[in-house]
Amino acid sequence: MTEEWVRARVSVAFDKRAGTPAEVADTVFFLSGEGAGHITGQVVHVNGGAYTAR
Repeated sequence: MTEEWVRARVSVAFDKRAGTPAEVADTVFFLSGEGAGHITGQVVHVNGGAYTAR
């Protein structure tokens, strides 16, 4: 990944910033807990809303 590649993706994210490993870990932690016990067959995009730019 070049810096230009990262900048292009960050620029289309709704929150205009790169995500952090901690944000991905927090999502995984939630999905592995009891609070997510009824969630099935979903794709969770942890990308600040930049999915549409891919």
